[in-house]
Amino acid sequence: MWKTTRWSQILEAQQESKQAIEKLCEDYWPSVHKFARQYCHDSYAEDFVQEFFTKFLENKWIERVSKDRGKFRTFLITAFVRFARDKKQLKQNRFEHSMHDLIPDKDINHFNRYWTENLLELVNQRMHTHYREFANRYEYKVFRTYYHPPTSSFYRVEDISYLEEFIAFLRCKNHRVDDLVYQELLLNDCTQAVHLSQILNKLISSTELDEQNQDNYLFHNIDCRNHQLFAEDLQRIFCSYNITATNLTTALNEILHNENLEQHFDVKEQKHEFRYQRNRAILEYTYPQYIEKYLIKANRKFLDKHYGNFVVPLFLYKPSYLQIAKHFEISKYQVEKAIKSSTLIYKELLRDEVSRYVCPQEITNEIRYLQNLL
Repeated sequence: MWKTTRWSQILEAQQESKQAIEKLCEDYWPSVHKFARQYCHDSYAEDFVQEFFTKFLENKWIERVSKDRGKFRTFLITAFVRFARDKKQLKQNRFEHSMHDLIPDKDINHFNRYWTENLLELVNQRMHTHYREFANRYEYKVFRTYYHPPTSSFYRVEDISYLEEFIAFLRCKNHRVDDLVYQELLLNDCTQAVHLSQILNKLISSTELDEQNQDNYLFHNIDCRNHQLFAEDLQRIFCSYNITATNLTTALNEILHNENLEQHFDVKEQKHEFRYQRNRAILEYTYPQYIEKYLIKANRKFLDKHYGNFVVPLFLYKPSYLQIAKHFEISKYQVEKAIKSSTLIYKELLRDEVSRYVCPQEITNEIRYLQNLL
């Protein structure tokens, strides 16, 4: 994870401070690498970014940076876009002499969006650290559940909390699932949240839990990837529907009612007791690149319930205060109080991060700008 940049750090780099230059490259590498995927295949992006930073250092482009001419990240993405285009067109000389020419707003906005996403993720990590060290048991999980609900059925590292107590709970082996997770921990000598989240995700993808519920076969946004492409593919098969990226899950749930769905696809008859289950299996088999298996969502729900004191739960839609209170077995008042308190802490951390690269009087405007990007 990269950090935001103080101008003093840039000034040190301009004075050829090796440490400052290396720190700049390290801080901005992830955002530039993510942006680079627009210009080349993932397998070449890393080499492409490495070549850019090498050129950036060799030609001493850092000397052209000036606080009066705008943000450093704008200069950096301008340099990268021109590097990418001129490398493709083999016109490096034009690039060298037009560093500060305007580039399309779309390119700048793309990079600024990546910048913002990484900045907010950094703030989220600081929130996780703060609550792990100082705050009460449920406040962080309420905050994560309300403001940053999972967008996939798989656990993120920050969805795991109170690691030592979690491992102690697993050690008691109150359920056969506890034994599965704990044995995997011992086998891999794991003691970190990242390892535990990987183990839980491995379990989510398995048939070990065998939790079935007809509601799990219904589609929600988290079940689908690449909505636009998926909608276009479905529209060609189901011409009578008006399928778009916006109404994709609604259309899929209507298709689940189809009694003769297998006739639309070249698949073997799926032998399942319920129509929803059979049709969901057909769609999963036909579109594995777009659909997450229903079993994954069902298993995540089971683990959320079983490990409720240690994980951020999955809600298919943005939860209400009452739903959160019911899940964590606390009062609605406690939820309101937790969200109010955690919001103040989050704003404080966000302002602190933004203050690292803008002057104090511009912090509020910069935060508004970042919010508009998202």
